[in-house]
Amino acid sequence: MKNVADVYPLSPMQEMMLLHSLSRGAAADVLFNQFCYRLSGELDAGAFRLAWERLLERHPVLRTCFLWEGLKQPLQVVRQQVSLPFEEHDWRARCPGEQQAALQGLRADDRERGFDPARAPLMRVHLARLADREWLLIWSSHHLLLDRWCLADVFDDLFALYAGARGDPVPPLPAARGFRDYINWIRQQDPQAARRFWRSALRGYREPVAITSAAGERGHEPAIAEVELAPATSKALRAFARRHGLTTGALFQGAWALVLNRCSARQDVVFGAAVAARPPQLPGVDSIVGSFVNNLPVRVRMPHDASVGDWLHALQRAQQRRSPFEHLSLNDIHACSELGDAERLFDTLLVWLAPDSTAPVPGLEVQGLAGALVSAYPLTLGIAEAQDQFALRLLRAAGFATEESPVRLLEHYRGTLSAVLDAGAGAKLASLAGFRGRESFDLELPPAAPVEVEDADRHAADEETLVGGREAFDRALLRDLVREEWRQVLGRSGFGDQENFFDLGGESILASRLHARLEAVTRKSVPLLALFREPTVARMVRTLGAGQWPLKADLVVPIRAAGRELPLFCIASPEVNTLGYMQLHRHLDPERPLYVLQEPPRAEVVLEPTREELPALAQRYLAGLRKVQPHGPYLFLARCTGAHLALEMARQLHADDETVAFLGVANTWAFHTVSRLYHLHRAHMRTMYYWDRLVELARLEPRSQWSELRRVLAGRFARRRRATPGEAQSPAPVAARPPAVPGEERSPVIGWAHRRVAASKYPGTLTVFRTRRQRYWRIRDRYLGWRAEAEQVQLKLLPGRRGKDLLREPFIREFAAAIEACIEQAKARRVAADVSDRATQTATAIGAGAGVTIGSSAARAERRGSPAAASNRS
Repeated sequence: MKNVADVYPLSPMQEMMLLHSLSRGAAADVLFNQFCYRLSGELDAGAFRLAWERLLERHPVLRTCFLWEGLKQPLQVVRQQVSLPFEEHDWRARCPGEQQAALQGLRADDRERGFDPARAPLMRVHLARLADREWLLIWSSHHLLLDRWCLADVFDDLFALYAGARGDPVPPLPAARGFRDYINWIRQQDPQAARRFWRSALRGYREPVAITSAAGERGHEPAIAEVELAPATSKALRAFARRHGLTTGALFQGAWALVLNRCSARQDVVFGAAVAARPPQLPGVDSIVGSFVNNLPVRVRMPHDASVGDWLHALQRAQQRRSPFEHLSLNDIHACSELGDAERLFDTLLVWLAPDSTAPVPGLEVQGLAGALVSAYPLTLGIAEAQDQFALRLLRAAGFATEESPVRLLEHYRGTLSAVLDAGAGAKLASLAGFRGRESFDLELPPAAPVEVEDADRHAADEETLVGGREAFDRALLRDLVREEWRQVLGRSGFGDQENFFDLGGESILASRLHARLEAVTRKSVPLLALFREPTVARMVRTLGAGQWPLKADLVVPIRAAGRELPLFCIASPEVNTLGYMQLHRHLDPERPLYVLQEPPRAEVVLEPTREELPALAQRYLAGLRKVQPHGPYLFLARCTGAHLALEMARQLHADDETVAFLGVANTWAFHTVSRLYHLHRAHMRTMYYWDRLVELARLEPRSQWSELRRVLAGRFARRRRATPGEAQSPAPVAARPPAVPGEERSPVIGWAHRRVAASKYPGTLTVFRTRRQRYWRIRDRYLGWRAEAEQVQLKLLPGRRGKDLLREPFIREFAAAIEACIEQAKARRVAADVSDRATQTATAIGAGAGVTIGSSAARAERRGSPAAASNRS
């Protein structure tokens, strides 16, 4: 690649911004920054242009473009040399009114042009001459390159370079640190520590505070309100903060939290705040030019009996604790919350508008001109700090409505600031005018839980490149899942497979949330921009089904991590896909967490484990399980070979005196249960396999049928080539054996029913879920052979014709209801057993006092009607 000085990944926030820009198009890109300045005095236009060119040479980030097409990970590329678009205009012959009209037209045209992220530089300069000593500077750039916190440093460097270009004696500028240093710092951070922090910060917050709504007949146009605080009020606010050891930022954030309390009557609120996100741990970070800014949730709890001073200090301490974890993207932070997919963490954003300050230039006065406040959030509060006063701007975005107008909300905000000043630090929150609520709780949020899913998610070999090894996705099931995920994230239905995600109301945060959920369920590392290159359901299904994306190394994947009930663990062996479990969680108790346990394969061909391999594999699964739930009772659900793996895990837990309260098997027959007519039925299954493939092909468009047929045949022949005798296989935790042909995929691990190997029965209860109408030709036992594996086996018959129907709509609803009913039965049995044990202990104590000995184990056995009880009675 030519003209390349450096290449490195994007920050998490940059990835979000890039997706946002691509989804909206150049004309509607809210990340387009445009700054306008009036220059008064003597200006050497040639030297000024040279200074801009040298500025690009000094800061690599200003020569950066962003590439994503055909890449598994988007990259930012620093060009060695770029040509800066610099246009000069002479408007001296125009009257002031014409000059103003020309300025507005130029700014509008420049914004309409936008930027192509793949072409550097992502910035332009216009210099318009109004009079002999009057100039207008219009500088446009993209937020991907830099944020407002960089402006002072950029202009300091610009005018120092301008002085040098003009021939003035100036000291040489120190070497500038590159934005790559920040990317390297991010890559050195522990992502699990950041997730632990945000999970703790948002624990228990399950209902977002929303003071905006989608506009009906009113509120379609954007509305803005502006007010300037009196100099005396601004001075008093600064003095209050200084006197009590607070920052003015904490004071303004606390006042906005009180406004949300007034509007919602909630004492636990979350709003957004734009933060500089420059980690103090990175030396010299304040001098780095780049895009660091991030929009983060601020959670504020307002107990009515807390003093104003203590409450504001708690808010400030929370900001300080947040500092090392501000680099995480908002999408990742939302994943750490307990909110639903279609819910925003916040609908209001507080933005601190840094003042435009530049170094003094001899003979030249620089004055910044006010620009429009642009935001993608429903309600944005901007706070601009001038030398002697604060200016407030409240923007309500187009398409949203509020109960009160932005003017009234801004008046409430100004009144709240004055009320805090008047009440003083010692006053109680309940005494402030407009405060609503009588709830009392600790100011500080509870500490982070010691048990975290991610600690168990990495296998010892997770640094290896993970390859295929799993069965192909069921395309119909994958299509259903993607459509359901769209419906959940977008909050709407009735769209077609060819409709565009962003045309249906999707935006970058929702897109990232959808991406994270689809990655979790497919267990593949699919690049964000690759998934949204063509954002339609049909295209996403093809992208997710492609074999080019590496597998994730997670052993434990949370489908829903929050909830008050016992978690349900779905056990899957390494060679299968687990799409169906993603649908299951929607119909279970919403308070029940759901996890999938599945070890990733590290071989091209990985078949289901044999019975001899199960104990070691179960030990690895249990190690991950105990990181999530250290002790029982446990709830297991499994199908296919995962059913035998779950049974082995239950045996090992029983040996460790742990309880498995629920062990469910879905439409799976037991090992060593195949009938003598197996080979005849195998031919039948092979026929049905190819019939299903033909049906799927017939549903496709004619142009797609041949390409799909070639893909299937290529995959079939490729698997046969990989199975060539003597060919070396990659090491894998599950033994790699030659692949089975369609219809005999279980034959290497299933023995004949009349040759069953004796094994100890599991002493607990096993529940078999099976469809009523499916013909189980391998076995004639209605319990599918599981009575030979467990002491107690119960059968639950469900509607459906095929095994996979249980995890498809509409059958999955009854399946989930049956699972919940069995879990409740197990819970009732557990409670009854505890009561019985306590009664026995009491009776034993009474009997001992009376000189009578009662065997507690025999008594329990008799009450339960076990063989031991019968023996005692005889």
